[in-house]
Amino acid sequence: MIRPNHFSKGYFVYSLVLVVLIIMPAFAQNAQGRAAWMKEARWGVMNHYLADWIARVEKVEMSIDDWNNLIDNFDVEGLAKQIESVGAGYYLITIGQNSGYYLSPNATYDSYVGIRPSKCSRRDLVADLYEALHKRGIKLMVYLPSGAPGRDRAAIKALEWQRGPYRNREFQLKWELQS
Repeated sequence: MIRPNHFSKGYFVYSLVLVVLIIMPAFAQNAQGRAAWMKEARWGVMNHYLADWIARVEKVEMSIDDWNNLIDNFDVEGLAKQIESVGAGYYLITIGQNSGYYLSPNATYDSYVGIRPSKCSRRDLVADLYEALHKRGIKLMVYLPSGAPGRDRAAIKALEWQRGPYRNREFQLKWELQS
């Protein structure tokens, strides 16, 4: 069983990858409309919080119970305070990637892939992160790849994903509904 570490209630010490993103002057000059806030934010923090990465570091196989334990104990207030303390203007986190484990519930995804119990967390970590960051004036961005979770055979089959130079029309229609 994977247990949250002593650093905080959450498990982001092993998986937290801080990436200082400095917006290039050329990009900032062209920033208009929706992205103008990035010029003002100047830089942010990115976090790949991924089940397969955590399992690899811990040298264990991730389970649905372990994943929910990690998500349930993720200290959003602690993380938001850290991000605020360094002056970052935004925070970017992955919703999930190749493993098929996601940090928010998604009934539509679950209905397609049919994995029970779900690999989507019970807790909506995205919503909780938004609340903690928003009250501090920090923007939240989330990242989700445009392909099926590459290491989840059941999801690949159910979502009709093909690797390589394929149109993936059936997959795209399903993916757009669940996003």
